[in-house]
Amino acid sequence: MDISTPDYNVSKLTLLLRNKFFHSLKYLSEVLNEEHNSYFENDNNHSYSWIHYYYYNRCISSLRSGNIDEARFCFRKIDANVDRKLKIKFRAYNRELSSDEYNAIKEWIEISEEGKVRISELKKQNDCDDAIGKVQSAIDLIEKYLPEFYDEYSHLCDEIILIGRNGSNFLESGSSFELYGLNLICYRNNKTVLSFLESIIHEVGHLALFAFSTEYELVLNSKDEKYLGPFRTSLRTMGGNYHAMFVLCRILSAFDKISAVLGESEELTSRRNLLFKRWEYISHLIEEKALLSSESKELFKSCKKVVSRTI
Repeated sequence: MDISTPDYNVSKLTLLLRNKFFHSLKYLSEVLNEEHNSYFENDNNHSYSWIHYYYYNRCISSLRSGNIDEARFCFRKIDANVDRKLKIKFRAYNRELSSDEYNAIKEWIEISEEGKVRISELKKQNDCDDAIGKVQSAIDLIEKYLPEFYDEYSHLCDEIILIGRNGSNFLESGSSFELYGLNLICYRNNKTVLSFLESIIHEVGHLALFAFSTEYELVLNSKDEKYLGPFRTSLRTMGGNYHAMFVLCRILSAFDKISAVLGESEELTSRRNLLFKRWEYISHLIEEKALLSSESKELFKSCKKVVSRTI
């Protein structure tokens, strides 16, 4: 499956992920001797949300560590959230979220970033309104001018939660398999609609590649091998750098399409130039250092062709 551009069969990809998740839950129900609500099995009006994935991954982790009581608690939490409708929404990271949601995000940041990155709540109503308005404008642009990106976004993204900046070590945006379907995006009052659009394309690209990687292995490098990436100053695994390559391909493709219909702007040109320099760096790193599976090698080739058409 070639996912270098979002005009692939995204429904097939989401169905593969959904079925894997459901069968895994049935297996866990047997191991834990817990009943599982089969509500989702044949109901296309509902979907697993990011909070389901959070408790699913916690359940797996607890089971591996031998904490059966914690695993059962997390398994029951999945069913407790079973009535969440498939509806993309935008909210702010603050205490108006449920305690489960608030703590899930807080815990993921602390573990995944090893305490090096901090996020803050978005409390001021004016900031919340400005952030949500700009995100909606970015989504409107994607829907109007990038319909294939919008289709992928609507299939893969469950929710966008807007976070505040906390000092110099802040998270610009983030997503993960642990909270699959959630996009975290940082708000600053000088952040433009184009910048929000870039963050959305970036994070949805990660979600697509996370789903792809449940079927196909991405890299064969040891996780102990770490290299400087194009977005962060900290060293990253080759898997993380492959993700960076992929989302750069997606953003450059999206910007190329946007400029074709709306024309160039100083901001767009500046961003494209910076992103292309990052692409040159990461594509060279992958060519020189990455040990790729046959599927990820073909995907990398396709990404290079996509980027070459944007130059």
